[in-house]
Amino acid sequence: MKVDLKKQNLLPENGGVDYLSHLLNVYRAQSQMVQNYFPLCNHSYPITLFRAKEQAKDVLLSDEDWGWNKYASRPVPIHYVSGTHYTMMNPPHVEKLAEYLNTML
Repeated sequence: MKVDLKKQNLLPENGGVDYLSHLLNVYRAQSQMVQNYFPLCNHSYPITLFRAKEQAKDVLLSDEDWGWNKYASRPVPIHYVSGTHYTMMNPPHVEKLAEYLNTML
């Protein structure tokens, strides 16, 4: 499994069992957060969505804005980053994400 994850660029070269365990814990926490998150009202501050260009097989959201527009007071701009939802935070994709973030800060 570790070799397959490295071939798909989903696991860093030095990633091992501890790294995979950490990713699983993050995934569990995120899943619980999504299920329990209900904002109290629309927000007046801007929201920007960074989406992966490639759809991961287990990402089932079909709305282009992933539902964020219902929480925003204005349309949510969407920036597409190369890679999947899981690989966009790894080189070489993360460099483009960093460029977007630098222009916004």
